[in-house]
Amino acid sequence: LYVNSPFTTRYYFTTNALPLKKGENYAMIHLYGPEIHFSLNKRLSLGIMTTWIASPFVFAAKYAIPTKNAKVNFGLGTLIGTSGYLNTFRGYGGLHWGMLTLGNETKNITFSAGYSYLMPGSYNNKSVGTAPVLSVAGITKIGKKASFIFDSMFFFGSKEEKEDNYIYDPVTGNYSVITSIQNVNSTIGFLMPGVRFQSSPKTAFQVAL
Repeated sequence: LYVNSPFTTRYYFTTNALPLKKGENYAMIHLYGPEIHFSLNKRLSLGIMTTWIASPFVFAAKYAIPTKNAKVNFGLGTLIGTSGYLNTFRGYGGLHWGMLTLGNETKNITFSAGYSYLMPGSYNNKSVGTAPVLSVAGITKIGKKASFIFDSMFFFGSKEEKEDNYIYDPVTGNYSVITSIQNVNSTIGFLMPGVRFQSSPKTAFQVAL
């Protein structure tokens, strides 16, 4: 794994708190679509992620906060997305988080915590809900040009569900509506182990489950 490479700042989906050095722009090609990220300075980078049909798409930003200890770094990240033309731009969502990375470019572990929300933009304008998010990710070398990568995301969500019950009154011949509201909690987790093969500082191939 090359130390002076922009890929050292990424796992699969999540990032670490290591800074993307100025001029180290990078692009990634996934099965679902492409993404590209630009370094504005030694701490701030901006990017965009989308699918092969250019909808939906997500804007990304990351701000690195180094410390006096080169093996301890903090960072802030954000994703802001829109459904695009698939739903006439009515849907939107976001994910905002902070992270702590321990280690160097070739061997590190990152702990992240944040908050997510999603509005699908349906006609009844019901939100899917909000969810705190936790993540643990890391990378370590397993060969001269290969590294083992582990990525994860856990969403602890809740949403409010409304149900209308119609009751018929035989005396008046009218219907009355009784609305019941309940909070539904759910937990969704993604575990993403993978292997990265890097033959040069500018190119890498990665397989993740």
